[in-house]
Amino acid sequence: MKKNLLSLAVAASAAGMTSLATAQMYINTEHTGEALVFPLYSTQGGNDTYIHIVNTTAQYKAVKVRMLEGEESLETLDFNLYMSPQDHFSFAITADGDGALLRTGDTSCTVPAISGDVPFTDLLWADEVGAEEAREQMGYVEVIEMGQIDEDSDTAADILHAAGTPGDCAQLVTNWSVVEGAEGAWYGEASAELVDTGSDDASVGTTDFNAAWSGGGLYGVATVINVAEGTAFGYDAVAIEDLVAAGSTGSVLHYPPGDTRPDFDDAAVADTANVNVDGVQTVYTRGVTNPADTVSAVFMSESISNDYIIDSGLNALTDWVVTMPTKSNHFNGVEFDAPFSNTLTDSITGTATALGLCQPVSMTGYDREEDTQDAPPTVTPGSDAPPFSPSVAPDPEDPVSVGDWALCAETNIIHFGAASATNSSSNLASAQIFVDGWAAGWAVLDLTEEGLNNTVDNERVLPGTVDDNPGELTGLPVTGFAVAEYSNGSLGGALANYQMSWEHKTSVATSSTD
Repeated sequence: MKKNLLSLAVAASAAGMTSLATAQMYINTEHTGEALVFPLYSTQGGNDTYIHIVNTTAQYKAVKVRMLEGEESLETLDFNLYMSPQDHFSFAITADGDGALLRTGDTSCTVPAISGDVPFTDLLWADEVGAEEAREQMGYVEVIEMGQIDEDSDTAADILHAAGTPGDCAQLVTNWSVVEGAEGAWYGEASAELVDTGSDDASVGTTDFNAAWSGGGLYGVATVINVAEGTAFGYDAVAIEDLVAAGSTGSVLHYPPGDTRPDFDDAAVADTANVNVDGVQTVYTRGVTNPADTVSAVFMSESISNDYIIDSGLNALTDWVVTMPTKSNHFNGVEFDAPFSNTLTDSITGTATALGLCQPVSMTGYDREEDTQDAPPTVTPGSDAPPFSPSVAPDPEDPVSVGDWALCAETNIIHFGAASATNSSSNLASAQIFVDGWAAGWAVLDLTEEGLNNTVDNERVLPGTVDDNPGELTGLPVTGFAVAEYSNGSLGGALANYQMSWEHKTSVATSSTD
């Protein structure tokens, strides 16, 4: 395989300056773009998460802000945000009983208007057997630019802040409303009434938007803080540049509030991306079926690597956050398409076992002296305690011969040590120890089929073509980071606990062996 070990922000993307010239989708290593992915929010275990979204440009922008629970990427809350030039919008996600809510004192215009706390909803999974409101408490955040507004328009004046207050946020709500039988401008243009019927025929609001798309310049930062434990860690959102196809209108993604669009499946998503394979900036071109394949391309990774530390002398713990921001876009309601798998086949018996949402992977751990630990334990029939969570529980009637690790959620928390560094768990189970008896080192998570003990039904390759590198991108589309925690307890009457986060490193490869 051809591969190149780079930071996750660089891998599956092209270098900033070259990509800007070609206008193909890429992950911007300068951290600004048309879409942002925050790989984790958590309100579990006393956590609060603070999200900041910044418009670094002189443009007026419409932006979709979306919170997704971590199990199946089902929406818990979204809204339209309207940002003036150099605007900064911030909010907190905090626990609400067994669920979660959004809290902000920011004055930037939103539709619906945000006044006070806004509870998350379990509407999209409330009817599932065994569904829990607690699914709201851990997941990730998407931000997608919807369009750019004419700076000389009435709408721009409504959005612009003066002495900390926008001109007229209520007018934006009116634009998306029916008032005394009169449809607002955007409501009528978009046929917004169709949203209430569940129809995808609703279009976009266009009044006061620019004729041509000229997006970009958004960045995001997040902080997960636990006041009771005296800990906090922060990270940068992943920024996707040139998400929207060249030649699109300036309102192409300005869908009504209440509509779950725009998303990565939209027809306006670019069909080419810059990816970096073996140091070569390479053009990926998707097929004609799934727009989200282009977004998956910039996240495709053969493997991810990072540090761990579980030194008992430091009371240290490590979690890896591994989020699959396009996994749900590869599910048709019945099964996944490549590169995600549906079925695992026992390497000895040849018997196929349904995986559900789980994606088998393999992991190798190293200590600081290059010693390794890579073999998962032999599966015990009936066992439901795999070495780390999340995991595939073996079928007690037909267990596979040797178990594979698995990522079962869309936001996964992999624990190193006997507890969670982030106070979070992707399956609400107790943490399991992966590297037992070692103090520190690094590990690599192999996302290809090659590293598995048992085979999966769909080949771990992304459909599409890759120029200059024969074959297809291999592995899975992932993003995330590691979090390490050191706990010293109370020193001199003050908590002396520390956390830090480290971006994952990734290897990007094609399926060719040339």
